[in-house]
Amino acid sequence: MLGREQGSHVRCEVDRLTVVRLKSLATIGAVVAGVMAACTLPTEGTLIPETGSGAAGGASGGFNPSGGNGGDLFGGNGANGGNGANGGAGATGGAPPSCSGICVFEPLTGGELVVARDGASCPTGWETEVTVFDGTDPGCPGCTCDSTINGGSCPGIFDVERFDDGACNTMMDQGTVTAGVCQDVKENNNNNQAHGMIITPPEAEQGACTSTTPTKDDPVETISCQNSTSSDDCPSGLVCVPDPSPAPVCVLLDGDVECSGNYPNKSSFHQGWTDNRDCDCTCPASGGSCQLTAATLYDDDACGMGTALGMATADGTCQDISAVDAHDSYNIKPPIFMAGSCTPLDNSSGQVDFTGPKTVCCADP
Repeated sequence: MLGREQGSHVRCEVDRLTVVRLKSLATIGAVVAGVMAACTLPTEGTLIPETGSGAAGGASGGFNPSGGNGGDLFGGNGANGGNGANGGAGATGGAPPSCSGICVFEPLTGGELVVARDGASCPTGWETEVTVFDGTDPGCPGCTCDSTINGGSCPGIFDVERFDDGACNTMMDQGTVTAGVCQDVKENNNNNQAHGMIITPPEAEQGACTSTTPTKDDPVETISCQNSTSSDDCPSGLVCVPDPSPAPVCVLLDGDVECSGNYPNKSSFHQGWTDNRDCDCTCPASGGSCQLTAATLYDDDACGMGTALGMATADGTCQDISAVDAHDSYNIKPPIFMAGSCTPLDNSSGQVDFTGPKTVCCADP
């Protein structure tokens, strides 16, 4: 408020309204009574309006309201205020202040909110563990074989064929001969000595190695953590749950069902399994042979009382013994077993049968 002398008047300015205070209060009336309340004036004199402009219109505000009319104390009408500007777009809403976690979509009907366990324990507020299996049969593990062949040997029975020519074309006689037993052929020769022999060693008894079957693997399990603390402190259609980040929130349902709505992505699991596997493995040997054996020919009928004339290799091929055809006996040296190797043989059967289908539905990433 500013007051100053102006002739016999005192001018009082309140904001933009100017009034003239005169000597008598009777001439002003009630028109300016409310306006003058803001101006501290002396109590004597008369108030009359001074000619002047009306007050400016009020500023526009809010959603398209008009500004108010200006004051009209003998000063004309103020202009209407302009329209207020539209409000800007609101920021993306987060969880309401009343939700201490995060707001997620309500679970599908009949389902429970779950997250996959990340680490050794479930996150806070998701402590109820639910174990499910993805339905993959691990089968039987492969067995291994040690390097020692057990039971490999060579029988001591040979097939012997004798020929009257060194090319083994004309057979004289044949039979089976036991290794290490002297064979008197003087009587059989009848002054017609054999000039060729074929001595076939026995088939080796291969034996087997010891097999080792590892412990069977169980089906792969997935630990889901079920929500145990939730509230309705979110907008409609959402539910407030503890934040399980970084694990995404999904819904676990019984049975093999379709996913829909806010949780469209499906994964199939099972609640349990039955082991009907019979895992068995053996390690048979193969490739073994009977070698390093031969028949020693003697000039007497007792295999050693006389002189050893020569040898015929026992390898199943024709041996030309024309140079030592004056033999009357022979003796075949027992063969030596030459081991082969073992190969695992899977004799497993059966499978893992899964029970109790479960469905997990997840929201889009």
